[in-house]
Amino acid sequence: MVEGGGPALPASRGLDSDEPFKGNIDLDRLEEALRGPDASRIALVVMTLTNNGEAGQPVSMDNFARAASLCREHSVPLFLDAARFAENAWLVTQHEAGYRDMSPRQVAEQAFRLADGCLMSAKKDGIVHIGGVLGLRDRSLAERCELLLIATEGFPTYGGLAGRDLEMVARGLTEVTEPCYLRARADAARHLARLARDAGVAIVEPPGLHTLYLNAGRLLPHIAAHRFPAGRTASAT
Repeated sequence: MVEGGGPALPASRGLDSDEPFKGNIDLDRLEEALRGPDASRIALVVMTLTNNGEAGQPVSMDNFARAASLCREHSVPLFLDAARFAENAWLVTQHEAGYRDMSPRQVAEQAFRLADGCLMSAKKDGIVHIGGVLGLRDRSLAERCELLLIATEGFPTYGGLAGRDLEMVARGLTEVTEPCYLRARADAARHLARLARDAGVAIVEPPGLHTLYLNAGRLLPHIAAHRFPAGRTASAT
């Protein structure tokens, strides 16, 4: 399996850069993997929008579409890890040419159409406290997953969740793409980023929507990378 937004582009390593789509996958390396000697071992490609492996940075629709085309060419399913699909769609409307006149919901719908399946923790852009979603185009695979679901969680009609939780997920997945909601999240992240910079706290630029990532290497320059400065920063806080 090729997972995450990566292998990432070199631009993602410039933590101070304002490059808007640092979550993009390196298409050359993806194609190399799909053509390489271990290609038969790749069961699927999973792309995460936004890319948490690269500090919550967004993926452009152009990059995602090209990755989907490569996967189709090599008959490898492309799955979307959609936990932050709405914030990715918002950032696309703000920064990618050709999408500025589209709504976040329209961008998100286009992204889901490109994928062969999706999975998500609804506790993120589902705006709920429990639950998740698995979507599949392959009906036979879906039926196999349903059998496993029955044995482990409950029937497909509720998946181990209460009725109120299902209603919350359905409503949350609709409300999360409202521009006013996403704009408020973006404004809050920008405000917090400004406070961090003013206080001399190094962050990964540009700020996303759901969190700020600290630049641990700059905060703890005396700790070598192989001694995990990010982990030590988290432990200290």
